[in-house]
Amino acid sequence: MNRPVTWIAIAAASAFVTHRALASLETVPLEVIAQGPQGEEEGNPGRSPRKGPSEPTPKVPRRVLDWADPAPGAQFDHDTGLPMRVIDRVHGFALVLIRPGEFVRGMRPEELASPYVRASQIAGRNEFPAHTVTLTRPYYLGETEVTQRQWVAVMGSRPFHHDAGDKYPAEEVHLEQVRELLTRTGYRLPTEAEWEYACRANEPAPLYSTDAPRLAVEGTAWTAENSGRQTKPVGTREPNGFGLYDMHGNVAEMCSDIFNEGSYIEALELGCVDPKGAERGHEWVVRGSHCRQGFEEARPSFRWHWGGGGRSDLGFRLARTP
Repeated sequence: MNRPVTWIAIAAASAFVTHRALASLETVPLEVIAQGPQGEEEGNPGRSPRKGPSEPTPKVPRRVLDWADPAPGAQFDHDTGLPMRVIDRVHGFALVLIRPGEFVRGMRPEELASPYVRASQIAGRNEFPAHTVTLTRPYYLGETEVTQRQWVAVMGSRPFHHDAGDKYPAEEVHLEQVRELLTRTGYRLPTEAEWEYACRANEPAPLYSTDAPRLAVEGTAWTAENSGRQTKPVGTREPNGFGLYDMHGNVAEMCSDIFNEGSYIEALELGCVDPKGAERGHEWVVRGSHCRQGFEEARPSFRWHWGGGGRSDLGFRLARTP
């Protein structure tokens, strides 16, 4: 859709849709496992996701996955019967169940109002207008970014720029190489809608765009202010409300969507259910900030795009549909 759109119209539409969507959203309690990464998984055993309520009686029988086992002590989702946290039987990947839901994607008006976002002058048009997205299916998302050890175990190569150790994120990998790893392991990249929904983690307030974001960000992300502009071992910051580590900082993350500059405007006008990006294009969506960017970029709506080549600040996280 190529008709001109003024920023005033976009901002007004964004505020209107955000108000309607937030008024209709229903917070879903999460059963989050009070355990840090362990066993074959990557991460810091001393870190624990935020505790959720006690596990209710399941509505459906517990499901058995043919590719993963429930993590020790894992609870089960009472709507799907799926374990909330699993360990891949072959590769040892640790993944967290993300339940279906609805959220407001993009730069929300209350986030744009942050003086830190305004001062950064980076809240570009790619993040507007905010709009409601519905995800209808559960999915699993990697608890951490794929590590160098995990990459080498599957691919047998070490293309990394910062080849610093097993628990560091795999970076400097090309999209075609990543696709080969996905083919060998049966995983996929998350869509950018799945990524932002998991990043926001049903937080009632914009955690990363408040008037005092530095303390919140430093506890959860490796940014330019605390990383020395170098990648760090995964899982060494605090997880978000879904138990996911490094959703901001360390390395930015690839998504499966082909980039379309007008996709948010179309989503606002036409509705947005399980979006998968453009059908054709030459660049792909990247989500999340990295260790050489400042804390003001560590916000859920931050997005950019790249052409598929290797970058020392870009890695990826696995996704899988049950």
